[in-house]
Order: sequence, then C-alpha cells, then structure tokens
Amino acid sequence: MSLFRRFVPAEPNNGCNTSSLPGGNPSRGWYQVFAFDVTEPFNETETGACLGETDRLALTLIDIGGFKAKALDDRALGNIKDIMEFFRKRKVETIVRPVYDRQGKGMENEPISISLVKEHIRRTGGIFAEYSRNIHAVQGVLVGNWGEMHGSKFLSDSDLTALFETLTEALKGSCPINVRTPRQQRLIGGKAGLFNDGLFGSENHLGTFSGEDDIAYAAQCCKGLPNGGETVHGGNFTPKETVDTLQRMRVTYLNRVYDSEVLDVWKKTPFTKSETLYEYIGERLGYRFEIGGVKAKIAGGGIRVQIKLKNSGVKSEKQKARGSL
Repeated sequence: MSLFRRFVPAEPNNGCNTSSLPGGNPSRGWYQVFAFDVTEPFNETETGACLGETDRLALTLIDIGGFKAKALDDRALGNIKDIMEFFRKRKVETIVRPVYDRQGKGMENEPISISLVKEHIRRTGGIFAEYSRNIHAVQGVLVGNWGEMHGSKFLSDSDLTALFETLTEALKGSCPINVRTPRQQRLIGGKAGLFNDGLFGSENHLGTFSGEDDIAYAAQCCKGLPNGGETVHGGNFTPKETVDTLQRMRVTYLNRVYDSEVLDVWKKTPFTKSETLYEYIGERLGYRFEIGGVKAKIAGGGIRVQIKLKNSGVKSEKQKARGSL
C-alpha cells in the first residue's frame, strides 16, 4: 500500500490513438493519488503544479483524522469543497476516498463511536453528492487502515451494513460506491463496485478473493460499476495472465505510480508488435471504442453516414455518452 506522501508528475502524452482524446478518454485509465489533510487550507498552487495536462482521473484521499473525536467544522468542510471544486473546474474526474488513517493504524486513528463515523459520512457525503457529476466512485466507508476497510473495529456485518447505508443515503444515489472485497459486496447485496489495492500481489491478490466464485461475483457486480485499484509486487503472473485477469475483473482504472516494481516490468515487456504490456493495458482499461467500418451514401439531397463501432476495452461504457465527428 502506498503512503500517499508525494505527488508524481504526469507522464508526457505522445498524441492521440484509437478512440483517445488528446487528454485521454474520461471515466477510465490511469490515475495518481492526491492526499489532503482537511485541517490545513487547500493549496491550489501546489496541487495544480502536480496535475498533468493529460490527467483525466485523480484519486483524492481526504484525511479527516484530525476530527476523530469531534464533528467536522465549517473550515474543514470548506476545504473539502475547495478540493472538489479544483478538480471539477479542470475536468478531472475524482475517485474519492475519505479516511481517518494514512499510517496503517486504523484502530488508533478512528473515532471511538460509530455514531460519529456516521455523522462524518453524512457531512462529507453531502458534499460529494453536490459534486457527483465529477466523481467516478467513492471508495470505502471512511474506516480501516488507509481507508481500505480492514484493520477497523467497525467492520462487523452489522456495522459495515449500517455505514454503507449511511453513505448511500448521504449520496442520494448520485455516484457509485466501491468496497474492498467481494465478501463485502455480497454483504450489501451486490450494490457496490470494487477497489482492489492488492492486484497481482499474490495468487488471490493479497486475500481479496477467496476463490473463483469471488472473482466471478465481483465481475458480475462490476458490469455497470467502476472497478479498479493498484498493483502490488509479489505475484507470479505472465503477461497474458495479467491481461486476462484485468479483462475478467472488468478493471476501469489503475494507479499509474504504485507499485513501480510491477509497472516498470510492464513498461519493459513487449506484448504486441507495437505496444508494451503497460501501453496495451493502459489503452484498454475500461472502454475503448474503435471504428469497425464506415458506409456513406447520398440520400435526400444530403449524405448519410453509417459508422460501426466496437469496444475492445475490458469493460463496456454504461454512462450516457455523446459522439461527435
């Protein structure tokens, strides 16, 4: 798990390719992490300097650990709004993860009472609902080590269900929620996508999946919901197995910084005649529309054009979309 301590400059964009806008297609692809402490004023200059021209996704890790014993005040809520507004203005979709902990010490950094956790979810969730059109997904329910829904005293079945319901109500169904494991997806009736921050760390992705049934269930849940995360060094996957895994899991987004041990190998591994494994994966996260054929004929004093599109990405695009020529 990365510690979210530093921003990393964006990689240069070498131009358009199949179905890509100059800055990349929205709602899919590579992201980097931007971490914010809501007890400190939002620094637009620093954040702007680290946001690449081609970035279309950002994971905003919003640390409210300074309020583990009290309600969020107006200044903290204003800082959260400033963060969300910054990315909205720049048309960078956010994967939002509110957390108490950035040290792997969820138990220590969380509130004592679940009632305060619920209150924090209501207040932050209300802001996220306002900015839902620019949110790709909300990850987790505040609790756990790094907000990853493990290492918390609030993850009994009853507590997790209560926290998920509180978040759902706060968001008013305005944007998708991602949870950490298929077991958690089952507990809440398959109503959430998945964020997997253990990808390729072991055969079962660092305990994310308990077997083939889990993988199939998660893939089914994520047909119409975002699904992504970050890689971890440790597993033994061939290039083909890597691509097949991402396709089977319907992965939409991946961290482009962590784990560099995995990503650097992908960048050095040829996969097709013209693409490395990293390039191949990056082009096919989420949807990837290609023109399969074009027909044109003169009709009624004009020209009628018929374009056939196909999706060669690992997942279908479920959002409403508008095409232009």
